[in-house]
Amino acid sequence: MHFGDDRPLLPKNMDLPKLDDGSAAMPMFSREKAGHKTERASYPITRRYLSILAVLIVVSAAICSLAFHGSYVSTLGDRHFGRLIFFALALCIAVILCDSIQLGFVWYELRKLLVYLDRLPLRRTLRALKGLEWGSIWKLSGDVLGERYKVISLQLEAATHLRNELADWKAETDELAAKCALLDRLDILQERRVALAKWYVHLPLDAHNLLYLHKLQEELAFTAALLMRLIIRPAWQKEKASLIFRRSASSEDSSEDKEQKNKDEDTSCFPRQVQAAEEFFVLPYLAFIRNMLGRLRTIALGILWLFLGMTFAVSSYPFEPITVLGPIFLVVFVFVGGVLTLAYSQMSRDATLSHITDTTPGKLGFEFWTRLIAFGIGPLLGLLTTLFPSIADLAFSLVQPGAQALK
Repeated sequence: MHFGDDRPLLPKNMDLPKLDDGSAAMPMFSREKAGHKTERASYPITRRYLSILAVLIVVSAAICSLAFHGSYVSTLGDRHFGRLIFFALALCIAVILCDSIQLGFVWYELRKLLVYLDRLPLRRTLRALKGLEWGSIWKLSGDVLGERYKVISLQLEAATHLRNELADWKAETDELAAKCALLDRLDILQERRVALAKWYVHLPLDAHNLLYLHKLQEELAFTAALLMRLIIRPAWQKEKASLIFRRSASSEDSSEDKEQKNKDEDTSCFPRQVQAAEEFFVLPYLAFIRNMLGRLRTIALGILWLFLGMTFAVSSYPFEPITVLGPIFLVVFVFVGGVLTLAYSQMSRDATLSHITDTTPGKLGFEFWTRLIAFGIGPLLGLLTTLFPSIADLAFSLVQPGAQALK
């Protein structure tokens, strides 16, 4: 779902602007430097993931063996069943810890791209995306496929607006070649768009063939790189107005007036074709970021459900010593909770993500804490059932009448 042929793609390094000596001017925004690294870090099963998992299995098994004074858990069955439970617990703990580490790696790679984006004048375009109502950071990665095709439709709309602006652009003599090259490229993009529409008509018969979507994503990425090379970067080098002093609002203005004034000033001091070009260029990066946030959300939910299943399974059976299992789960809960809290707090404070959500850069709002508590309440209850078995007995006594009624 996250890494299919229809996934959003970043521009290739060779298509982005070059310096005078021919070296890459923006490698940190390329598919090779930013896209591939982030995607490789988030693949479900890789050599690095399996290596870390193998080490964690050994470590967790060793710690459990010391805690239980043997490589088995005391049960009402024979010792073979106890050994099976022992290694199942060691495996579950290792998977939870390994997924937490992977989540940290993915966020580390994605954050580098976000920081670089915030260093470009594209900040003004990202701020304008608030009008699209992306919602908070917690909503930004919800329905991956639905949001992916929503962004594709926005990119196609942006391509139409861009073509119209380029057609009205009264280019100087030295800009005519760039204008013609971009119009020709938009014609190719239109062909990809028509081919995709024809494929979509026969979607039930050809649902697994994502070639047309892949070609469209490739064309969107290449066109974005071409815009950066021919329009956006040359326009930035000619700008005279400061992005800092323009955002200094008078003290008597209300917060809403300041926000509207800043938006108007952000988009009123540069040509319309540059506005349209920046809008088109930002959208592939936005689509890629949303896709990676969706992967982070999948990893986090996997950790949550595995921890819940492990703790409730242990509390539903009279394992011994239960007093040892509780502290082990407590250590896992603290580690995982720390990683998730750190990652999502940095997401909520990130300037680039704050530009496209309803949050204030550098601050954690009320919604962050409420969402975090709602996210952690299930694992916390599972942990409490192992630390305090009486809670599990109460919960099962409440659920048992309903279960018997279903029979």
